[in-house]
Amino acid sequence: MFSLSSSSLVEAMFAVVIIDDEAGVGADIDLGVTVWGGIWSHGVVGPYFFESTVTSDNYLQMLRNSIIPVVEEHQNFETMIWQQDGAPPHYGQRVREYLDDTFAQWIGRRGTIEWPARSPDLTPCDFSLWGIIKDHVYADHVYAGKPRDVEHLKLLIEQEFTSFNGDIELCKSICRSVANRCQMCVSTEGAQFEHLL
Repeated sequence: MFSLSSSSLVEAMFAVVIIDDEAGVGADIDLGVTVWGGIWSHGVVGPYFFESTVTSDNYLQMLRNSIIPVVEEHQNFETMIWQQDGAPPHYGQRVREYLDDTFAQWIGRRGTIEWPARSPDLTPCDFSLWGIIKDHVYADHVYAGKPRDVEHLKLLIEQEFTSFNGDIELCKSICRSVANRCQMCVSTEGAQFEHLL
């Protein structure tokens, strides 16, 4: 979740093509947005803003109506592997059935490829995308002070996604780094390794 205050505590819920939605925690959050976005070698997908708590139903609706139609337009869709974490909305039975029907392989909790729980070092949205987007959204040079309201915050996030899409080489580099990070994870026997990069 992005909040109007950059000092809020944040916990990530990972989702997708290498994609993500973020949910905020902490008593200091007054107003904010829950946003889903993803990254792949062709750019970023999203942002998609949830107007209420993310549930399996509205997550599935987002996939069906907003995300998959965009992603399946690309020529490599048939060989694409979807990635998401095991957050409760991503684990709903109907969501898993939809992913089984849509992708030959997908990574996630009870997916065709299991993904390790709590593995932000291996998920591009967690180790890169959200940090870059947040740094730019909350940077002093982007706006004078904090976002004025939720609509202004959404606009800033949308602008950063558009900007990110202009740097396909960065997206490719981030996605390519996953293989390196997986090798590092194996070499440390599953221990944290980001400090070694």
